[in-house]
Amino acid sequence: MRIATTAGSMLGLLLLLCVGTLPLQILAWNSTYGNPILPGFHPDPSCVFVQELDNTFFCASSSFSVFPGIPIHASKDLVNWKLISNALSRPEQLPTLAVTNKSTSGIWASTIRYQEGTFYLLTTLVFDDQPESNFSRWDNMIFTSSDPYTSASWSQPVHFNFTGYDTSPFWDADGTVYVTGSHPWEVTPGITQTTLNLTTGEVGDSLHYVWNGTGGQAPEGPHIYWRDGYYYLMIAEGGTGLNHMETIARSLAVGGPYEANPANPILTNANTTEYFQTVGHADLFQDAEGNWWGVALSTRSGPEFTVYPMGRETVLYPVTWEQGEWPVLQPVRGEMDGWHLPAMNLDIPGEGYAVPQSSCRNVCSRLQARLLTNQTISSSRPVPPSPYTLCIGDYQSIHHTQFHPSDIQTRFVFSRLNSTSLLMMATTLDLQGKPSLRDGRWTPCSLTESTLTFHRLSRKKRLE
Repeated sequence: MRIATTAGSMLGLLLLLCVGTLPLQILAWNSTYGNPILPGFHPDPSCVFVQELDNTFFCASSSFSVFPGIPIHASKDLVNWKLISNALSRPEQLPTLAVTNKSTSGIWASTIRYQEGTFYLLTTLVFDDQPESNFSRWDNMIFTSSDPYTSASWSQPVHFNFTGYDTSPFWDADGTVYVTGSHPWEVTPGITQTTLNLTTGEVGDSLHYVWNGTGGQAPEGPHIYWRDGYYYLMIAEGGTGLNHMETIARSLAVGGPYEANPANPILTNANTTEYFQTVGHADLFQDAEGNWWGVALSTRSGPEFTVYPMGRETVLYPVTWEQGEWPVLQPVRGEMDGWHLPAMNLDIPGEGYAVPQSSCRNVCSRLQARLLTNQTISSSRPVPPSPYTLCIGDYQSIHHTQFHPSDIQTRFVFSRLNSTSLLMMATTLDLQGKPSLRDGRWTPCSLTESTLTFHRLSRKKRLE
């Protein structure tokens, strides 16, 4: 720390003596985390948040010809994930998987949803060596489970007749279940829909087209969300290469007609130089605080799109969705700033392994802080950006931690990361965290360095 003047030193010491009397409220209004959240061959993600199961997020991925298939991952903080089961784990569940030909055959995009104590997973077994005009190319099915933490709990599939793939369920207010999917685009591109009995697999009398997208190749991967009186239909377009994108439309009726968002596409890295490319096949969900998030597939290939040995991976991005408005999806990057993340929680049951994280939330969680006198900031709204920024690792609580920059001792006292009260003399503190691996398990970050710098103490005086 450098103090420019003697007066500045005196002012700093005076603040140190008075810090106990100054109220400082900090609010975790955003967090920094790293992508991908599920590295290496986790394409076509679909996720759901289940509050009644200890505020846990569940995600399903495509598995193509891999067996066991349809991996289910869970997380309580959106950063630390664990493979908890495979929906497809017994050969007798789907014996025809073993006779598919071509590397692109097998299980395509699954959709996972939760309704009244049961997980529903809809997916398609695709015989990709067959022509798209051959309707036997598509085998759509439903898996269910009341305990997603064990592979044995996932049911035998219930097959249903649907010409196409990427099927996704939607429960309307009257209890009717609709299944929306992708019609073979080389035959007639578009998104089709019918009703579905999830117990028997019985479907409606006919499929009808609800939206054809915005003109991009291969409209697919549809999901329907109901919000503020509208049915929102989000789909992927452009194929899963460099032109991949997400578009969205909405309607007052589940069956349409759907009106496209004038701002489409709402998510893409096409025609950019970004390292993360081919972003699409997305899904949206909320957290316990009502904030919206999204997942999608992406490749770490750059625009050259020639070398990406990790394949198509799962990435996470924050979503802003104001009442009555269209959702706004933040572009995918390697390091993301998003909503306040839930407190780190590694207590996740299940059969599989924890997904290693390459960094502790990819540097740290960011907190905005403001030095206040005779006023407070409500914890129900974000703190506006200010010169006072606190950046810390994944600790849920740190008490009476002391740092000694130069000859001034600063004491920090704060409690939970979620609703932190902090006494602090200076304006900016950077604590870098690195994870450590002990007994085969990732542990919280250790604080490795600290820097303390005065940026601004008042509107009239500045110490550097």
